[in-house]
Amino acid sequence: HKSRPGEVMRAKDIDDLLRNKEGHRSSLQRLLGHAENLRTWTAELRAVLDDELRFHVEVGNIKGEVLFLICRNAAVATRLRFQSEDIISRLKPLQTFQSVTRISVKVADTSTP
Repeated sequence: HKSRPGEVMRAKDIDDLLRNKEGHRSSLQRLLGHAENLRTWTAELRAVLDDELRFHVEVGNIKGEVLFLICRNAAVATRLRFQSEDIISRLKPLQTFQSVTRISVKVADTSTP
């Protein structure tokens, strides 16, 4: 049974989302795990940032050697780009960030439709 837009999910549908399939994590479990990683990585990043930047940035992802950051405005993005080498050197001792050699900074789109 596939839920249609506007239809309430049944308990069985939710159980299917949460159930392990042949020892593998479900899509929802993988998504929740990645969201938790992002929260942890953001906390580690914020611990090495100056007070004026700390709460205006979060980790969007880590892929290979690139740390993707999302910030609230262009001014913060500019400061992060300017300080990227210093930020990388402060993060290097942390296992999560050991492979990071580059930071990509994007400004979050906060406009409402």
